[in-house]
Amino acid sequence: EWRVGSFHSRFRTGSPERARDFLRRALRNEYLHDIEHMRTMMEFVLNWKAWCPNAVAFDFIGKIENLDRDWTALVDRLGKKLPLKPNIRPHPSQTDPKRTTRAMKDLLSREPALVLQLCDFYFLDFIIFGYSFPDVCLLDSLKHRR
Repeated sequence: EWRVGSFHSRFRTGSPERARDFLRRALRNEYLHDIEHMRTMMEFVLNWKAWCPNAVAFDFIGKIENLDRDWTALVDRLGKKLPLKPNIRPHPSQTDPKRTTRAMKDLLSREPALVLQLCDFYFLDFIIFGYSFPDVCLLDSLKHRR
């Protein structure tokens, strides 16, 4: 059995079988504690005023994939000159040493039904954080409108 973090699998890390196993379990809510944690954070973002009535509204949400640009935008808003700590990036996983990113991308390119399930699962994240839906999800949505 192979283990990375809290995910146990009988499949080798970086294999398409392991990627499928991970998605299958996640989409069936087998990682309920992680999913509940994510949903709690999402509920806070959506309903922050109820949690913190005297708080200032969210007016900026940065994204890790745009770290340099968003960090600069944030510190500009604050009127500060705060450098991004160099130890934050590049992260060793960016080179995909265990081939997990490649395995997941390959799997999703071959199985659009999994992409559709992920679009359903992360629907609110796409909307709230301004991510673009994958083409397969948009095409599926158009197909069901007719």
